[in-house]
Amino acid sequence: MKKKTRSRSPLFIVILCIVILAPIIAIVTAQIDKEPPIQPAGGEEIMWSISSYIYNEEDPTDWYYFHAPDAGPFVITLSNIPPHCDFDLYLKEQIEGQKSRRIGYSGQYGNKDEVIEFSAVPGRKYLVQVWPDPRVPNNHSSTSKYHLEMRHK
Repeated sequence: MKKKTRSRSPLFIVILCIVILAPIIAIVTAQIDKEPPIQPAGGEEIMWSISSYIYNEEDPTDWYYFHAPDAGPFVITLSNIPPHCDFDLYLKEQIEGQKSRRIGYSGQYGNKDEVIEFSAVPGRKYLVQVWPDPRVPNNHSSTSKYHLEMRHK
């Protein structure tokens, strides 16, 4: 008597992989978005740049941090804000052993570029927040990325 062997269809294997891997990918992505250090973009003028989304109401704000390479002066620009959105830009200084304090803010109305100019203390940690104005309905986009960069002035 011959024993029957069961073979799995390729579609079943693909679906099984998606079901298993999708939550893992989502967890890794969420960890990356928490507070990544901003890496230099390369080039002389731009110190760093990053593009990202404010996906939905459950993703209420994006935080980034960096350590100042020198005293500056610097300009941080938030641009490419999606057409129906109104994002603001905050800059905080973190002094070791103290609560962070806000040293810069830009809150243009609508999707105009947000700009903060500042001088820095070399080596000090700075926090950058991209914050969607909660008074604007549907103030997010999962299809259009904003762009954030810092350069020497």
